[in-house]
Amino acid sequence: MPTYEYISTTPEDKGKSCYTCRKPFELRRTMDRAQELTCPLCGNPIKKLISQVAPPQRTTFSSTKAKSSGFTVLKNMGDGVLEKE
Repeated sequence: MPTYEYISTTPEDKGKSCYTCRKPFELRRTMDRAQELTCPLCGNPIKKLISQVAPPQRTTFSSTKAKSSGFTVLKNMGDGVLEKE
């Protein structure tokens, strides 16, 4: 289930915004759920923030490191044949 970030449409107005929606907060929502654009605590209008997405980290391991970590390292001999190194 995706997590979305929201903030009050008027965060500087302490009379309308509660402590939660004055600063960015997260809500977990299903993608097909209708977007309620009010704070779940005070009912003040909120807006969805555009968040940065962290790119996936690619890590490469040498066969020596993989072997020392307990993995079995296989070498492709061609034609679908694999042999242990």
